[in-house]
Amino acid sequence: MVAESQAKAEKQAATKEAAKHSASAKIKETIKKKKEFLLISDLHEYKQLEFVWCILPAFVLALIAGPSFSLVFSLDSSVNPEINIKIVGKQWYWVYSFDNIISLINIENNVKEEGIEIIKESISFNYDSVMINEEDLKEGTHRLLEVTNRLLLPIGVPIRFLITSTDVLHSWSLPSLGLKVDAVPGRLNQFIAEIKRPGIFYGQCSELCGPMHGFMPIIVQAVTFDEYKEWLKTL
Repeated sequence: MVAESQAKAEKQAATKEAAKHSASAKIKETIKKKKEFLLISDLHEYKQLEFVWCILPAFVLALIAGPSFSLVFSLDSSVNPEINIKIVGKQWYWVYSFDNIISLINIENNVKEEGIEIIKESISFNYDSVMINEEDLKEGTHRLLEVTNRLLLPIGVPIRFLITSTDVLHSWSLPSLGLKVDAVPGRLNQFIAEIKRPGIFYGQCSELCGPMHGFMPIIVQAVTFDEYKEWLKTL
């Protein structure tokens, strides 16, 4: 009886030891598999992972491409502008040139619908916009942002902006209107925009163009067409 009990106890101990070794072997195998998964050299064997990291970026790019293409097409609009403005960057001020400021062909429809009176067939002129020195500022004006001549524009009218430079790189930037176009010597950049609301919009040259780079402010004053018409009469 004693021998049988001893044999039974040894058998149970052997079974427990085998179970312990089996559990330890499983843990080691699991750790080994995890380590193998983390090895960069072995990642090519996991087809599911390769599929995910190929499809996911493609899906993100497709989401970005939709709005981007629509924005590109909207910027390349075929709208015929009624006002053409050439903006020339110089060290360190802006020159605004208006050429054929009113297009009779395009504005006649608005005249019939809104009763706008045509003032002149064609107006061409230009003027400089230079920053006003601090000692010459009037009370209530902004330091380093006020200019001698603001760019006065009507709201609700398509306007073509032609931008270039005569010396170095400049950038005509109006963050409040979402506009920023580089002025490059020997190159004419253009875009068409329509201001939706009246107001005064401030900007500055955003391209490092020399020691006076920080002294090239931009002011666009958007007014109603009637106010714009009265301004044209003073020219």
